[in-house]
Amino acid sequence: MELDKLQTEHPKIDVVQCDITVRPDVLALVETVRDRYGKIDVLVNNAGIMERVNFLEESVSDERIAYEIAVNLRGPILLTRRLLPLLRSGRNPMSSWSRQDTRCCRHGRSDLLRDSGRSPRLHDGATAPVA
Repeated sequence: MELDKLQTEHPKIDVVQCDITVRPDVLALVETVRDRYGKIDVLVNNAGIMERVNFLEESVSDERIAYEIAVNLRGPILLTRRLLPLLRSGRNPMSSWSRQDTRCCRHGRSDLLRDSGRSPRLHDGATAPVA
């Protein structure tokens, strides 16, 4: 497994595996981070897939479409929502969205981070401060 190799080669890196499409995995990750650190300074939502398919074709299953939505949208939104309290506790916190994710739902995601009327601007591959 690549994560085990990474941790062996770089013992200061703390590796926690999470399937972003599985809600209990995401919630367990949030609990682990909360218990170990109590805050986060940076969240990088980097999971993403983009298949070149015509969603109108009958050969493309509903499950395939649902999985892509779960990876690109539902999972990162859930993770960010659950980690917002820890991000707000961090020092100069930042949230980063991968290029693919920001194209998928730029406005919905920025609403998640909005606080006191200040909405961070999210651009492809950019980071945004968390108020």
